[in-house]
Amino acid sequence: MENKFIYSDIAVPVLACINKALLKCIRIGENINELRPENPDLIECFNPLLSQKNADRHILEGLFSSHQKRGEKVFPRILNLTINAFKDAQEVNVKSGYVLPSPLHILYYVLIVPEHSQTAGYSLAACRTLLFNALEKNYSQNNPASDETLIGAFNEEDVSDATDSLSRHIRIQARWPRDAKATSSKSYKNMIVGHFLAMKGITHLWFANKIEAENFVTIDEIESFSEEFSGRLLMPRFRISNKYDELPDTGELVNQLYGIPLPIKGADVVFFGGMKPASSGGLVIGLSGQAGIGKTSFALALANSLAPLGVHCFYLSLEEDISDIRKRLLSLQTPFEKTLSIYQKTDKWFFPFKSDLTLDLKDFYKLINKFKDQLESEKTVNQYYQSIIVIDNLNEFWDSKDYALIENLVDNLRKLKSIVILVGGEGVLEKLKLEYLVDTGVKLLHKGLDKKGEKPLRLFNLYKTRQQMSRQGTHIFHLSGQDGFRISPQIPSQMDRKEKLKRYLHDENSIIHALNYLNDDRKLEKIYSKEIEQKKGPFFKIFPRTHILVHGYGSTGKAGFALKLLLTPPIESHHLTCDICNIDFSSSVYRRKILIISFLYPQKYYHDLIFEKGELSKKINSSYQSLPDPLVEYLIFYPGFISPEDFINKITRKIDEATLEGHPFTGILIDGLHNVFLQFVKLQENDMVWPLLYNILARYDLTVVSTFTNFALNDKLLDNEPQSRNQMVNQSPDHLLMQKGMAPFLHALVKASDYYFFLEQMIFNDGERKYLLSIKGGIGQSVPTNLLEWDRQRSVFIKNYSYNDVIEMLESKS
Repeated sequence: MENKFIYSDIAVPVLACINKALLKCIRIGENINELRPENPDLIECFNPLLSQKNADRHILEGLFSSHQKRGEKVFPRILNLTINAFKDAQEVNVKSGYVLPSPLHILYYVLIVPEHSQTAGYSLAACRTLLFNALEKNYSQNNPASDETLIGAFNEEDVSDATDSLSRHIRIQARWPRDAKATSSKSYKNMIVGHFLAMKGITHLWFANKIEAENFVTIDEIESFSEEFSGRLLMPRFRISNKYDELPDTGELVNQLYGIPLPIKGADVVFFGGMKPASSGGLVIGLSGQAGIGKTSFALALANSLAPLGVHCFYLSLEEDISDIRKRLLSLQTPFEKTLSIYQKTDKWFFPFKSDLTLDLKDFYKLINKFKDQLESEKTVNQYYQSIIVIDNLNEFWDSKDYALIENLVDNLRKLKSIVILVGGEGVLEKLKLEYLVDTGVKLLHKGLDKKGEKPLRLFNLYKTRQQMSRQGTHIFHLSGQDGFRISPQIPSQMDRKEKLKRYLHDENSIIHALNYLNDDRKLEKIYSKEIEQKKGPFFKIFPRTHILVHGYGSTGKAGFALKLLLTPPIESHHLTCDICNIDFSSSVYRRKILIISFLYPQKYYHDLIFEKGELSKKINSSYQSLPDPLVEYLIFYPGFISPEDFINKITRKIDEATLEGHPFTGILIDGLHNVFLQFVKLQENDMVWPLLYNILARYDLTVVSTFTNFALNDKLLDNEPQSRNQMVNQSPDHLLMQKGMAPFLHALVKASDYYFFLEQMIFNDGERKYLLSIKGGIGQSVPTNLLEWDRQRSVFIKNYSYNDVIEMLESKS
């Protein structure tokens, strides 16, 4: 019997369309002009979904004419995700065979609402159940005499054995498993792990040849697609994705395979992807904390997040009135979740009641037996926990000393096959010795309430998870705002989550030619330094996927130069600079999408620089024929008390959202790093924020540009000698700022950069000012000594000087 799952009505039709699109992608191959979302043949693959008008907007985004934006063509999100996944799979280096992304991986992304990452929990639940149902059907057809189900016989040891075997094959760069298409129980268990990893995008599907890959995604009859899909699951083997160095820890896979997903922002990081039950089928959570910290809110938020999965909540209040509990629940629900088709009204799943009696433990024990009777009569559609039971709160039993009765009580709660949350005030769980008995322990704390001038923080302390792997420790959580209850994991946990991803190396197959021509608005002029003129190579090669530092003193137009680097599309390295005029850049492949993270200016400043007064986009488009206008998003930080956890969480979440939208960022500008000091106290105090941030960014396919400004503190700036004056402007030490830690930070930033540019202001005796760019360091090439003159108003380079030219100008004007 198949398990029901959320999104079941739309998931299978979407999966069928994804298969059709993948078949078209295979036949198009590496033809970049055809493998793009503008291709009408690819768009046509998703036409059957036009009849699904009641499906959620994020699933069908871009398919209907009503989704189009004025002045901009919007292509189906599902198609962008399909093309991106196909290209990722094609990057896997294999000596033979053909590599394809799992259609389930694309479906997994499609079902996630990009700007609401917690919905990955719902997508995981849907895709996992769909996969389990399909494999179970395949297994029963090939093993009709078997008395056991495949999923029922699948255990944690099987997960460990499969991942160990796959890891050995990864080390020798071999496909896995060797016994493909075998129908033994072990082979099927390997297939569960392999297909689940492929669903998460950690592995791809490998076929002996292109024809086999085509056969896997070919749909003979749309009505029989489910049967066809199930029957083909033994066809592929698996290769690890180019994005990963190694597999996730076995414990994390076990949580995701056996646990219930947690659709709360940040909870997937803290609980390693899911909350796994005890062997008895239930889970007892001890939740304690100070008065007013948010214990009730957390319990209600967890129950609310699990409601779409068919989990009912029985809420026993020993303190608050039922009407107040209901109001609290409604205040935690966000406007967004009510727009989803999977949203459940509270009267369908929330059953609160209050005990008017003063209970002792014996009376409470009787009450639990009533819970059991009601649960046995309940019919839930999920295959996880039957319900979530909240007992709020245990202060009533403060004086109880009967430890044996308490122990027996917890054992019986665990047998309810539900998530049971025992809520207690500060010190209550310790007094009742429940900290030792519960499976999971959480303490909620306040920090900074007693300090004037400091923003208070709410802390989520996960101190115990007996049944599963987790990232224990202290994290930050929030209750207010449009995002509802959410967790910002501690910085090491956020880094730990990304550590299996491969660090990207610079891409020498493409070059960003931002420095290789002058622009006088009439023609392109190639720049050659005297040392390399005979080789007829570009003046300076900037490779994508690198970290670039733009440094200087005062206001010299560093942000404009940084944006020019990020908005200029890379072209294949075999092209010369002069070829730019002859290339058609109309394909969306060349379109730039950048994220501006600013500690310096408001959003309007950058918008004007790119699209309005500065016309930076227009100037680049004049050199790059038919280049689409760039997409720009912003994270503007104003002086204050943002925590390192929230800071990194906001950035990584924004990057991941772009990937889920089908339009990943191509570059990031971090502008005004010097402003962190003095203005962002919490970031300044934590030395590990920046190494960890850049470490995380290196695991995305991005070009990152950082700007850093020094300010010369000197009272001799009116010196009459121009050389002396420039020396003071550009070289005088910033003693006061160095004491705040800027110098060590800048030194570390330079060391971590692939390119180091210095943009400085030169002041001549007649008052003329020039902004000159010098190249201090670059990867994979000799550094030219020439300086380029930067027109900060027009955001273009207008002249090329040798070092001697600059010295002569200074002397001639003195």
